[in-house]
Amino acid sequence: MTLILLFLPFSAVSPYRWILLLTYPFAFYATDALSMLKSIKWKSLKINLRKIAILYLILSTAILSFGFIFMNPENPFIYYKTGVNSYLIQIPTSMLQNTVSVTDCKDTANALQWFKNNENSSAILLTHQVFYGWALLTLNSSRVVLYGFDTPLNASVTLSHEGFNQLYVIWWINGKGWEGQPTLSSVFHEIYQSGEIAIYRYVPN
Repeated sequence: MTLILLFLPFSAVSPYRWILLLTYPFAFYATDALSMLKSIKWKSLKINLRKIAILYLILSTAILSFGFIFMNPENPFIYYKTGVNSYLIQIPTSMLQNTVSVTDCKDTANALQWFKNNENSSAILLTHQVFYGWALLTLNSSRVVLYGFDTPLNASVTLSHEGFNQLYVIWWINGKGWEGQPTLSSVFHEIYQSGEIAIYRYVPN
């Protein structure tokens, strides 16, 4: 069925979904290949290729698994780093992370609760994709604007032109930001900080 979808541009399957779908046929092929390797030996060394293949599969799976389970998302195992893994939008870099690091979870909740308690109902919070779900857990959806993987500056300029004048952003403190954006533009002024998570107000020059 997915092969047919390749010829329908409006419903083409993404590369990432193709990888997920191919997991099962590749697993069957790998199992079949291991059975075939059982009968192949290097006669001079009397080495069974099947045993080598099984050992390789075990070691490679163990290395990738332990790197994913135990290394922190700020310094992930090399296989899960940006530039090596092209699917970081869909998967975390470590099990010690959901959309933010496990060490930032409490601070994210604190920042959103502070915003809810201290800013009036007309204030709008702009959120990157990683903070959007968190914001909806605390705030009314009408107060949350998702700018996705764009920049908060572009989103703020657009909304200010539409008449919104109380715009805020939740992000990491300057120098600690993720997603290729360690700092925010100088038009964002920090007004609250909890750990490495902060709330900024958009104050255009």
